[in-house]
Amino acid sequence: MKAVVTGGAGFIGSHIVDLLLENDSEILVIDNFSSGKKEHLDFTQKKLHVLEADISHSVCIREIEKFQPDMVFHYAGQISVGYSVREPQGDAQQNIMATLKLLEASKGLQVQKFIMASSAAVYGDQLYYPTTEEHTQFPHSPYAISKKCCETYLEYYGRNSNMQTFALRFSNVYGPRQNAGGESGVIAIFFDRLQAQNSFTINGDGLQTRDFVFVEDVARANWMCATAENLTNYNCFNVSGAQEISIVKLVSLAQDIAKKHGFTSLKIAHGEALAGELRRSSLSYKNIYHSVGWAPKTTLAEGLEKTCLYFAK
Repeated sequence: MKAVVTGGAGFIGSHIVDLLLENDSEILVIDNFSSGKKEHLDFTQKKLHVLEADISHSVCIREIEKFQPDMVFHYAGQISVGYSVREPQGDAQQNIMATLKLLEASKGLQVQKFIMASSAAVYGDQLYYPTTEEHTQFPHSPYAISKKCCETYLEYYGRNSNMQTFALRFSNVYGPRQNAGGESGVIAIFFDRLQAQNSFTINGDGLQTRDFVFVEDVARANWMCATAENLTNYNCFNVSGAQEISIVKLVSLAQDIAKKHGFTSLKIAHGEALAGELRRSSLSYKNIYHSVGWAPKTTLAEGLEKTCLYFAK
């Protein structure tokens, strides 16, 4: 397999790159390293090629045309909800227009499969749990709208070309290499604070529940979609742990795991609740399980331990 991975030095993208290399694929990583890190990539790998560029730049399309990929894994883009609210046009340019250019180029190159990172954000307020892909979409931010729009383009190209397209809607992905800055996930922030022995603040009462999925399981979902047969031209899958846990219980579990490795417990405080924050969020992965056989393998306790050891380095 020859694969392009945009955002391949990032949190999820770099784990996809690792798995592709394990399976003897040749890879072109495209990353501008604004958030991705070069240390996430093994530059000694002869089958790894890296282009440092913004995905919206024309040089990327030229290099993809030279590379002639079989697959495209699209993990570059703007991921800040706050930025999308402040700069909706910039969000659309980085997410919608860049994705459209990549889809059009992939169609012309007769790419076999195009897999894109989407998000549970497209659902907005969930009406039932765990939420299935058929749930009505109520996107609350320009970021969520851009993901919904890209999914529509994926469906169009899947129906009107020989390229199979995939939108993978992730719940809360966590694990090694996650950036603890910005709007990062609660788990990365907790272990970052733990390492620095700073206090940790829970938003509101902490009884809001979330569904967490380990990053290595997410990478495996991408691989299984890339190698699956007998699927439809357009496929939309939730990728989740499908196990709700409150933030209070999550932090307690993380504290217990950290103690096993010699860390002192953090002082936990409760701050104001975030305006508009969902009280519940949980996705069903039954569709991807029945379609390609994927299910999460890593328990939350196992994933938290791996994440703790990563941040303890």
